[in-house]
Amino acid sequence: MFFYKQAFKLIFSVCESLYIMLKRVLKKIIPKSFISFIFKMKVKVLFCLFLFLSRLKSCNCQWRVFGFFCNKNVFLYELPCSYRLDCESETVSETPNYKSINVFSEKIRLSSINLYELKDCFFSVDSSNFLVDDDLIVDKIPHIDISVSNYATGFLRMHNDTVSLIKLHDVHDLVIESAYFLGGNGSENYYHWMVELLPKLQYIATKSGFERCANIVVSSRVLEFDSFKKTLVFSVKGFKFNIYYLDKKNTYRIRKLLVITKPSDVLFNSKNVLSRVDFCFYRKSSIDYTVKLVEDIVESNELDLLGVDFFERVFIGRMPGLARSYNQDEIEELLVTKYGFTTVFLENYSIEEQFMIFKKAKCIAGPSGAAWTNLMFCNKNSVLISWLPDNISDFSVYSSLSSLLGLNMFFVEAEADCVQELHTSYYLSPVRLARLIDEVLM
Repeated sequence: MFFYKQAFKLIFSVCESLYIMLKRVLKKIIPKSFISFIFKMKVKVLFCLFLFLSRLKSCNCQWRVFGFFCNKNVFLYELPCSYRLDCESETVSETPNYKSINVFSEKIRLSSINLYELKDCFFSVDSSNFLVDDDLIVDKIPHIDISVSNYATGFLRMHNDTVSLIKLHDVHDLVIESAYFLGGNGSENYYHWMVELLPKLQYIATKSGFERCANIVVSSRVLEFDSFKKTLVFSVKGFKFNIYYLDKKNTYRIRKLLVITKPSDVLFNSKNVLSRVDFCFYRKSSIDYTVKLVEDIVESNELDLLGVDFFERVFIGRMPGLARSYNQDEIEELLVTKYGFTTVFLENYSIEEQFMIFKKAKCIAGPSGAAWTNLMFCNKNSVLISWLPDNISDFSVYSSLSSLLGLNMFFVEAEADCVQELHTSYYLSPVRLARLIDEVLM
């Protein structure tokens, strides 16, 4: 077996040198799209090779080829925690209400919220994966099987149930001893920030939390979004935390990274199954924390909202070029001319203004997307109308959130252009939408 290991390493070393030389030549004469295709194929071939090697009985899982490593998977919740911050709980996720289809709900048992101390840890601020010693630690949702989950973000390029393919790049050693981790999958997405990451600060921005550690690491992208920056700064007000804004392109190493499990979560990427009712869960206390935080921000800036117009019926517009495009112009014409909606592009409003738009509106309509995170600010008597393509008709993120908060949210099923793709474009029938509006509003 020793001979085989040495032979493999020699072959890999030669192949790696040839690959680097060939790559420099090909970059000058071959289109970038083709090189990207070749790279994806290379990763898949390497992963299959690593799987073979990892099955050799006396073979260590640590193999290096073209800068890639193969490591064993460990799930964060399987590790002994340093502190238990909140107890176990139970919640209910609920499928969208299409009026003509029965709503299905599922009880989900929530694990306790724990704090883990990962020592000599490699991490990336836009990923929920961590490298410690020879183990890849994945912040996996406990009740969702790894076979339908895809956690390949940051330096994790590919994985199966037991092993992962990793490539570290631009590793930077942080000079600080320890820090709270306020990053993870989707950390620059409004939904993931407001629902999954920001509520962690209810455990960090406390007297005991500050005494434990005075450093927080977040993505530098937080500085680019006013709502992210404002909520972060307001959350830690009263404590002199040192906030380090890190580049998502880099991998960092720190002596001790403090990782808190997410109070609420949604499966970031799936495979084999596009959507399922149990792919998300919410803790009411974490949602209440975010709502109260934004309420406090609004109260502190009340004068800035004077003279701002708010509307009874709001249509959430989407900027051109985004994923899941649909016949927006046709739908906008129906909503504005027949039903008196006002089109709002939330990107043009501050977090305070967004809060007031959702708080004061009697009816809100719009496609499924991160903008619906703001439904947590709505009044109980408001009516919410959204739509989903039929290939993900059971996508339950916003139906579950609205149900948790006791809101009236209804959905229309649209026709997907490509049923195999999660972010496919689609067509929404104006007739179907008008029928639902007449039923719930008139």
